[in-house]
Amino acid sequence: PPSPVTGTLSRELSMAWPVPTLVFEPEPDDGPVEVSAIYDVPADRRDDFLAAMPAVGRSRRRTGARNWHLYRSADRDGRYVEQFVVPSWSEYRRQHRDRWTEYDHDNVARVLAMTTTGIPDERHLFSTNIR
Repeated sequence: PPSPVTGTLSRELSMAWPVPTLVFEPEPDDGPVEVSAIYDVPADRRDDFLAAMPAVGRSRRRTGARNWHLYRSADRDGRYVEQFVVPSWSEYRRQHRDRWTEYDHDNVARVLAMTTTGIPDERHLFSTNIR
């Protein structure tokens, strides 16, 4: 029988994920990849935003992210930065192509509706080996 907690969640894959703009084509094994999403949240929506972010964190971790954190900016009022790490570029792509469901998309859409722009300012950083 379906789980009472997750049994009614949509398991349909969601393709509603923005394709990042990159200045180079990463190799599949390049990584780890740190993803940062910057959100500017009006004062009257902050409590709702903060209450909704744990579900986003669970979605990110369920689909392959590690070290998920939400940070509050010390120099810009209402700015929050979500950061997580994915082991490789191929894992990042699988996170979105093979694992991201409508339920996960709805979690992020709920959060974005509370921001000033409605879209995240995303950054993708690749680990660089310095010898």
